[in-house]
Amino acid sequence: MPLRISRLATVVALSTAVPLLAGYVSYAEDASPVSTVRTSGHALPGRYIVVLKDRTLSARSVRDESARLVKAHGGAVRQTYGTVLKGYAAAMSADQARRVAADPGVAYVEEDAEVQASAVQSNPPSWGLDRVDQESLPLDKSYSYATTASGVTAYVVDTGIRTSHSQFQGRASVGADEVGDGQNGQDCAGHGTHVAGTVGGKDYGVAKGVKPVSVRALNCSGKGSSSSIIAAADWITALADKPAVVNMSINRSKNSSEDSAIKKSIASGVTWVVSSGNDGADACNNSPGDIARAVVLPAVRHGRHRPHPLLLRHLLRRHRRCPHGTRRPRPVARTAHHRDGVGADRAGAGLFRLVRRVRCRLVAVERRPRHRCGRLRRTARRRAHRGRPGPPPSRGGHRMTRRRPLLLVTVATVVLTVLATLAIRHAARPTAAAHAGSSVSVAPGPRIIARSTAPGSRDHLISVGAHRPGARRLTSPVTCTRVHASGGTALCLRLDGDLKTYELAVMDRDLKVRRTLPLVGVPNRARVSPSGRMVAWTVFVAGDSYNGGRFSTRAGILDTRTQWLVPTLEDWHVTLHGKPYTAVDLNIWGVTFAPDDRHFYATLSTKGHRYLVRGDLAHRTLRALRANVECPSLSPDGTRIAFKSARDDQPSHGWRLSVLDVATNRVTPLAETRSVDDQAAWLDGRTVAYALPSGRARADVWRVPADGSGTPRMLLHDADSPAALGGAS
Repeated sequence: MPLRISRLATVVALSTAVPLLAGYVSYAEDASPVSTVRTSGHALPGRYIVVLKDRTLSARSVRDESARLVKAHGGAVRQTYGTVLKGYAAAMSADQARRVAADPGVAYVEEDAEVQASAVQSNPPSWGLDRVDQESLPLDKSYSYATTASGVTAYVVDTGIRTSHSQFQGRASVGADEVGDGQNGQDCAGHGTHVAGTVGGKDYGVAKGVKPVSVRALNCSGKGSSSSIIAAADWITALADKPAVVNMSINRSKNSSEDSAIKKSIASGVTWVVSSGNDGADACNNSPGDIARAVVLPAVRHGRHRPHPLLLRHLLRRHRRCPHGTRRPRPVARTAHHRDGVGADRAGAGLFRLVRRVRCRLVAVERRPRHRCGRLRRTARRRAHRGRPGPPPSRGGHRMTRRRPLLLVTVATVVLTVLATLAIRHAARPTAAAHAGSSVSVAPGPRIIARSTAPGSRDHLISVGAHRPGARRLTSPVTCTRVHASGGTALCLRLDGDLKTYELAVMDRDLKVRRTLPLVGVPNRARVSPSGRMVAWTVFVAGDSYNGGRFSTRAGILDTRTQWLVPTLEDWHVTLHGKPYTAVDLNIWGVTFAPDDRHFYATLSTKGHRYLVRGDLAHRTLRALRANVECPSLSPDGTRIAFKSARDDQPSHGWRLSVLDVATNRVTPLAETRSVDDQAAWLDGRTVAYALPSGRARADVWRVPADGSGTPRMLLHDADSPAALGGAS
């Protein structure tokens, strides 16, 4: 059975995102090693998924074990999984797959399988929103909601999302693209944008304030593979911005590795909402409909008391059967991917994925999750039993008939009431005051912040207008030795008290400290991603035996939302000249982030040579792209990199500032001919800024056109570490 995207079966319990029944999840199906290869329907020739026995392996160890297995048995690694699964996807022959399956370190090998989006009806009437907010019929021609779920992130595993669509009002973004065909998470098939519009579109969405994130696993033909879905689950689980819910309207014949990946993602605190299928069959016979802790939903029919009440099995504990998919559900209006406008929105097929509201803890506001979950379960059980003879259903499992009204809507109404109360309570809490006496903010806007080098205000943060940098500067009491800001987040590397040690401080837009970490070394570089989520730093350290007493570097990354910390990038998997590379003298510095908060660029040094590398946070990999590139800075549109390069490849000869076109690999030297030993910052898409020394412990900030034309001009006296708050830098 091909993997299909269900028409009608899923969306938005988006006001919340950890499963109501958080608890132990069994992975018994992974435990037994096998010497044969597990088969899959619609298998992709020469492609397999390998699952390792040892679930305690680190991401680096998974890569090492994958390399060992490939060397011993043949094949080529396509992807590695270090979070939801410990294993990898590989290209290999059937004989090689059988040999890998018999290896003592392998739990099992399974055929990779093609997945495909199903066809849907066009030009449907719009009745879905009216249907989900009421239990009884007839419809009242209105849609009532108590919350927009503005604090929830919805990851849409599908064909991508056209993030520029007017229905999303700038809330949609790209998280990951596991297809790798150059679309960069954007939708070229239409289905993903359709689903995301049903989730969070301003007109047709159930949760109108949610943040849709594209996790692209299907190509422009609506086809993909199980390995891509596992990679999507691996990325989401590692980097989810919680509270989070995943929408995946995809079904296929059972696939144990895919099911295991989703189970482990759910166990990490991410809610997965999946469909039961479109064929009317028992969902226990497909993936992921057979996952007990997922929210498995069939469709609702216009004017009928559907779906089957067993769709609430995740609330009513365990039952003897799974939900049945609904045949030929009536479609509704939706969001089209090819252009904006009401006509376009109604032109394609209409999916209405029913309400998904399943989180007990309700972000950090709800303080009694167990009590709340228990009450919702009891409510669902009472309403499921209401009107039927005989005793209430037992806790151990029972059968339910198809004659009951829409239990889903009833329970969703209860949850919506809870969410509305909590949202109001959360909104009413007073906001913490800004840094005492500070007149400087790093909120997005037409301003530039920097660090002062002037006597009397040295190390203090300053702010000037981007259009009038020569006007009066605002000075903050906050002091830093290195600083950067973007997306309403500031990263300050500073002295830690009176001791000659340092720390990093992550600050909000009002420069209030949100988190600190000790730094081992002397601060050198700081960078914040365009969204404000990811921060990176570089420090100088001494004592590495290979370096003869000279300074080395350490670069780290912190996810400010999930608090995932990468203390150093040196132990990541490195590819140099197309081959895996290891060396004791690896030094990495000067991180700059891509807009997707997954990829980044940095400098890698080894054996006396420096390289531009591209990093992947999900897979913990670094791939060298070009030699003699240092301190990269990605442009706001992600197409160019400003960098410094050593003249004659000798740092002692000075540094030249240039811009690299990522697509063509063309380098344009800039008009600044003085030696620039700094990580440049983009003021906008046309201009870069950088610091030049002007005296003892003093510097000035200069600017120059990014196309090689013009002449350098002074931007700020007595300042360094510039950052434009109106765009990426």
